[in-house]
Amino acid sequence: MTQVWPVTFRVWGHPEPEGSMKIVPDYSRRHRIKRRAGATDQDSPEIIPGRLINNNQTELDHWRGLVKQAAQMHISEPLSGPVRMHCLFLLQPRKGDSRHKRMTTLPDVKPDGDKLLRSIGDALKGIAYIDDGRITTEIAQKRWAVEDRDMGVIITLQPDVLPGMPMGGVK
Repeated sequence: MTQVWPVTFRVWGHPEPEGSMKIVPDYSRRHRIKRRAGATDQDSPEIIPGRLINNNQTELDHWRGLVKQAAQMHISEPLSGPVRMHCLFLLQPRKGDSRHKRMTTLPDVKPDGDKLLRSIGDALKGIAYIDDGRITTEIAQKRWAVEDRDMGVIITLQPDVLPGMPMGGVK
């Protein structure tokens, strides 16, 4: 069966951004690093190897899993050409904001829209497209969810074309 585009689907949950990193020290490799002979702590401070991980790795893995699961229910085969992705993020309402305020103000606070898009782009790799490098147009909108239970993202994916270009691109 051939996939029909565009595809729009909803992911319920707390949208997690990707991008803020922290270093996790690896103390088991500490003994492998040697100082120069006669060097002091000031000349050559002890170096502890480590690895970079996302600040919110556990939450990010859970969010990516939700996005993948929702995408697999709606997408049977990945797009092979340029991709246009539109994401409407419904963020957790601030405590104390009235329903009216949530519907009449924009969330000009963290998380950043580009970091939210990055987490979606990586999660859909291999499902909606071969590689996230195929995304040529990304649109992120942030809005307050009216209620906590409404949090999530609405994702629309479709082939991307230049105005006036046929759907299959230039031959």
